[in-house]
Amino acid sequence: MNLFSQTFAKYKLNISQILLTLEDTEERRRSLNAKRTFDNLFELGFIPVVNENDTIATSEIKYGDNDRLASRVAQITNADTLILLSDVDGLYTKNPKIFKDAKLIKKIDDLKKDLKKIYIKG
Repeated sequence: MNLFSQTFAKYKLNISQILLTLEDTEERRRSLNAKRTFDNLFELGFIPVVNENDTIATSEIKYGDNDRLASRVAQITNADTLILLSDVDGLYTKNPKIFKDAKLIKKIDDLKKDLKKIYIKG
């Protein structure tokens, strides 16, 4: 978090860490509480930095994947856009860091059809 704070401070932006579990986003009351927290932070001009709360999430109720968590947070906050950054150059049929037979998908013509070709964990 210190690196995030220092980086955003250079641009005079304030951040706040939000730790969530799967239950925080799936159970209605907790999801609404999370939404109110995000709304208050946005109103105060803070940028939330969201991560899974690994200290209390058990293996049965973990996201285990920050992309899924980001997607759920985008839904909760009614975000117009979700941007996912990656250290992988492109969209592959499998994780190219793990699977040598992973193939780069150079173009997506039909999202539904093309997504069926992709191995998605979780």
